[in-house]
Amino acid sequence: MDGIKQEEALELQRLLQERQSLSIFEEATLHYTSLCFDKCIGRIGTKLDSSEQTCLSNCVERFFDVSESVLYHIAGSADGPNQGQEKGGSFF
Repeated sequence: MDGIKQEEALELQRLLQERQSLSIFEEATLHYTSLCFDKCIGRIGTKLDSSEQTCLSNCVERFFDVSESVLYHIAGSADGPNQGQEKGGSFF
């Protein structure tokens, strides 16, 4: 009986960690969506000009780079893309 309760507690802890990880990723997504829009869009119109398109493209690429780093960080992977770099910096 104690084994079942311990298994349930471990599963609950795992689910909680997954939810926290998802929350961190969602927060990063919202942050970078807002950041890219504010940085790249000068005025709202019917079309994006070429500089806005280039800016958004570069911003999104950086977003994916950061997202990958966040996911490696959350997973605790030692083989992440920034292996060997100093840890403890902010993603935002």
